[in-house]
Amino acid sequence: MAMNKITMEKGFYAIGDPCYMIPREKWTSFVEHNLKAGKINDSRKVVSFDFLGYRCYVSDTYSGDGGYRSEKTDKNPLGMIFNVDSGLIAAIPVPLLIEVGCRDKVHDECLMIEVDEDSVASYDNGEIMFDDVVIQTFDSGW
Repeated sequence: MAMNKITMEKGFYAIGDPCYMIPREKWTSFVEHNLKAGKINDSRKVVSFDFLGYRCYVSDTYSGDGGYRSEKTDKNPLGMIFNVDSGLIAAIPVPLLIEVGCRDKVHDECLMIEVDEDSVASYDNGEIMFDDVVIQTFDSGW
């Protein structure tokens, strides 16, 4: 599958599996928004959609559920392993999580970043990028 890129708006984001961020009572609606955005595009592409008035960026992983390592970057100097149980990795605006009351795991399972100016969210054959955070998803490590 060819690379796809979309513009990512500046703001504060939590990056990780959205099932660890979005409260249970909002999860079905979130998934429906993601599926609708995915049908407009193709699977295994990063998509964006408005959820409760906030722009969210979501990508399928290449290998489904698992633990995926990110590269070390300025905004992620130690690298990180993202645990995934929904087959998705997302950049969710922090103000949305504050408004809806985020799940407890958001602090343990997600990386918080600030995007200073409009940037890029992309998917390229298993490599997911949100701003300068790059996550390889071709091998789950499980």
